[in-house]
Amino acid sequence: MSRPPLILVTLQPEREFLELDVEKTLSEGRISFPTAAQFDVTVGLPDGRWVIADLETLPRERIPIDLEQLPSWLQVWAGPGHP
Repeated sequence: MSRPPLILVTLQPEREFLELDVEKTLSEGRISFPTAAQFDVTVGLPDGRWVIADLETLPRERIPIDLEQLPSWLQVWAGPGHP
């Protein structure tokens, strides 16, 4: 079984946190990969870390990301460099 398509996202700061627009990111993913049922999203954080999440499991809304306390649904990328 192959991995789902990986969508790289750059987030813009919204006050003290970053914000992920899940619905917008899913829509863009469906345009790029129309036959995919699942997507992984990878986010480059300002401090140089990369995090990854299963996009289709997230609520279809704008989600704030606190850099001091990352949400449990984000996993820090363990691979070399960035995805």
